[in-house]
Amino acid sequence: MKYLQLLVSAVIAISLMFVLQMASAASNGLAPDVRQQETPQGIYLPAIFNHPTPTPTPIPDTVYVRSHRGYYTAGTYELFAEVTNGRTLPFCNIRVTGKLYNSNGALIGNIGGYTTLKKLAPQQRSPVRMSLLLPPDDISSYVFTVSGDDSCWSDYRDLTVLSQDMGKGFGAEVYGEVRNDHAQTLTSVKVVVTFYDAGGRIWYADEESITGSVDLPSGEKGAYSVDTFRDDLFQLTYTVQAQGQVQ
Repeated sequence: MKYLQLLVSAVIAISLMFVLQMASAASNGLAPDVRQQETPQGIYLPAIFNHPTPTPTPIPDTVYVRSHRGYYTAGTYELFAEVTNGRTLPFCNIRVTGKLYNSNGALIGNIGGYTTLKKLAPQQRSPVRMSLLLPPDDISSYVFTVSGDDSCWSDYRDLTVLSQDMGKGFGAEVYGEVRNDHAQTLTSVKVVVTFYDAGGRIWYADEESITGSVDLPSGEKGAYSVDTFRDDLFQLTYTVQAQGQVQ
């Protein structure tokens, strides 16, 4: 009987020490997360987790698709992607090709297009819009490949965006002014608007030429107006870029 009493006392002491250790850990902000969690197999109490400190994701040293969005609309499959030049040198004539897969993992089609901006400086982004008429059903995923050239077919220059505002035209309309800060006249000036969701991923993109003449002499300003014909963009953030070709 005396041996049994000693054994019970030891168990109680060990249990008390465990409770005191848990209380001490909780007071120091080190208590493990032991809340119940639902799983397909039922509810369980997880073990003690060692939560790692998040580390920044390094920028790839390549040209890559940063984000994308695809959806069906009016007999068409629309796919928007935003390409980033992660290299230390410019990259030109960038084409994105996507292989389309269904929910079973079978290849069911291809889609492709060129970035709106013809030349990307290091860390610069550009959207690409790809459309597929009469698309196959059940497009559930895609895999991208990005190709391009180290040199451009022409000399492309970015313009300075002086202003950007949003109003309502036949939908969300972005308008403002750009300026040619280069010594040469730029022609075929194109203004590109990229819209983003709350997570910073591309949602939509559109483009338009500057108003009036296609040429913009050195030091001159040009007006632009990009009417998207969409009413679902007013609450989104957006960026404006402009690029032209040396005449």
